[in-house]
Amino acid sequence: MKMPVAFKSLLAVTALTAACAANASTYALPQGAPGLFQVSSNTFEDSFTFNVTSLSSLVGGVGSRDLDFGFVTVQALNFSELSLTGPGLNVSYTGNAATFSATSLGVGSYTLTIKGAAPSGGGLYSLYGNLAPVPEPESYAMFLAGLGIVGAVARRRRKSI
Repeated sequence: MKMPVAFKSLLAVTALTAACAANASTYALPQGAPGLFQVSSNTFEDSFTFNVTSLSSLVGGVGSRDLDFGFVTVQALNFSELSLTGPGLNVSYTGNAATFSATSLGVGSYTLTIKGAAPSGGGLYSLYGNLAPVPEPESYAMFLAGLGIVGAVARRRRKSI
């Protein structure tokens, strides 16, 4: 027995709705692979928390696009503000920002807050963040010292031949 396309589309929307998290909540920041989040009202404000254990930098992005299921179209979300708060840090991006970055984040807990509107009264967005440690000056000093030793050994071998 074949199912009508509209019924299949309705099942897909229901599955997406059930699989996604609700809006206006606090989540852990998805690292690496993007996380998918649902908005079920005209406006939303979601917060994502993460901990930094050593000097680090953060690069990430947020995005939404129109979804067409044949019988219904869900418009992309409009992001009005992204803010990053933490120890000694309070950064805001306004407008429909798609990417964000912060360098030299110290040790502590941080919160990324996303605010926006849903023209269709709901929708989906994806978010990812990559937190990478920043090398300390001692690392660069050790690298240069090692490079110098390798150079000295190579020079000495060349003279002895």
